[in-house]
Amino acid sequence: MSNEKKELNNNNFFRGISNTVDRALDESYGDNKNSKTRAVLHSTYHHTMHAITKNPRERERAKDQYAKGFGGNTDNLKKYDEKHFPKKKEN
Repeated sequence: MSNEKKELNNNNFFRGISNTVDRALDESYGDNKNSKTRAVLHSTYHHTMHAITKNPRERERAKDQYAKGFGGNTDNLKKYDEKHFPKKKEN
Protein backbone atom coordinates (compact mmCIF):
# COMPACT_ATOMS: atom_id res chain seq x y z
CA MET A 1 0.00 0.00 0.00
CA SER A 2 1.22 3.47 -0.85
CA ASN A 3 2.06 5.89 1.94
CA GLU A 4 0.68 8.69 -0.19
CA LYS A 5 -2.44 10.36 1.18
CA LYS A 6 -4.71 10.73 -1.84
CA GLU A 7 -7.24 13.53 -1.80
CA LEU A 8 -10.95 12.82 -2.11
CA ASN A 9 -12.53 13.40 -5.50
CA ASN A 10 -14.88 16.36 -5.01
CA ASN A 11 -16.31 16.64 -8.48
CA ASN A 12 -17.93 20.02 -9.15
CA PHE A 13 -20.43 18.50 -11.60
CA PHE A 14 -21.67 16.00 -9.01
CA ARG A 15 -21.72 18.69 -6.34
CA GLY A 16 -23.99 20.75 -8.63
CA ILE A 17 -26.38 17.82 -9.02
CA SER A 18 -26.40 17.28 -5.26
CA ASN A 19 -27.09 20.98 -4.62
CA THR A 20 -29.94 20.92 -7.16
CA VAL A 21 -31.49 17.89 -5.44
CA ASP A 22 -31.07 19.60 -2.05
CA ARG A 23 -32.92 22.69 -3.31
CA ALA A 24 -35.67 20.65 -5.00
CA LEU A 25 -36.31 18.55 -1.88
CA ASP A 26 -35.75 21.33 0.64
CA GLU A 27 -39.27 21.30 2.06
CA SER A 28 -39.61 17.52 2.11
CA TYR A 29 -36.52 16.56 4.05
CA GLY A 30 -35.98 19.30 6.55
CA ASP A 31 -32.33 19.22 7.62
CA ASN A 32 -30.56 18.31 4.38
CA LYS A 33 -27.30 17.50 6.20
CA ASN A 34 -29.09 14.53 7.88
CA SER A 35 -31.26 13.58 4.92
CA LYS A 36 -31.46 9.92 3.93
CA THR A 37 -31.73 10.94 0.26
CA ARG A 38 -28.62 13.09 0.48
CA ALA A 39 -26.80 10.40 2.45
CA VAL A 40 -27.50 7.81 -0.25
CA LEU A 41 -26.46 10.18 -3.06
CA HIS A 42 -23.18 11.15 -1.43
CA SER A 43 -22.39 7.67 -0.18
CA THR A 44 -23.00 6.21 -3.64
CA TYR A 45 -20.78 8.88 -5.19
CA HIS A 46 -17.85 8.11 -2.86
CA HIS A 47 -18.31 4.33 -3.24
CA THR A 48 -18.20 4.83 -7.01
CA MET A 49 -15.07 6.96 -6.72
CA HIS A 50 -13.49 4.22 -4.58
CA ALA A 51 -14.28 1.63 -7.27
CA ILE A 52 -12.79 3.86 -9.98
CA THR A 53 -9.75 5.25 -8.17
CA LYS A 54 -9.04 2.47 -5.64
CA ASN A 55 -8.54 5.24 -3.07
CA PRO A 56 -9.51 3.68 0.30
CA ARG A 57 -10.21 7.15 1.71
CA GLU A 58 -13.20 7.33 -0.66
CA ARG A 59 -14.64 4.16 0.91
CA GLU A 60 -14.24 5.64 4.40
CA ARG A 61 -15.91 8.88 3.30
CA ALA A 62 -18.78 6.84 1.80
CA LYS A 63 -19.34 5.21 5.18
CA ASP A 64 -19.38 8.64 6.84
CA GLN A 65 -21.89 9.99 4.34
CA TYR A 66 -24.23 7.02 4.73
CA ALA A 67 -24.10 7.30 8.52
CA LYS A 68 -25.19 10.95 8.38
CA GLY A 69 -28.62 9.85 7.19
CA PHE A 70 -28.95 6.44 8.79
CA GLY A 71 -26.93 6.66 11.99
CA GLY A 72 -23.58 5.24 12.96
CA ASN A 73 -20.01 6.47 13.00
CA THR A 74 -19.34 9.62 11.02
CA ASP A 75 -15.62 9.74 11.76
CA ASN A 76 -14.45 6.77 9.68
CA LEU A 77 -12.30 8.91 7.38
CA LYS A 78 -10.75 10.73 10.33
CA LYS A 79 -9.90 7.44 12.06
CA TYR A 80 -8.50 5.98 8.83
CA ASP A 81 -6.27 9.03 8.32
CA GLU A 82 -5.06 8.97 11.93
CA LYS A 83 -4.14 5.29 11.59
CA HIS A 84 -2.50 5.41 8.15
CA PHE A 85 -1.15 8.96 8.08
CA PRO A 86 -0.10 9.84 11.62
CA LYS A 87 1.04 13.38 12.17
CA LYS A 88 4.76 13.73 12.54
CA LYS A 89 5.92 14.89 15.95
CA GLU A 90 7.70 18.21 16.07
CA ASN A 91 11.05 18.41 17.85
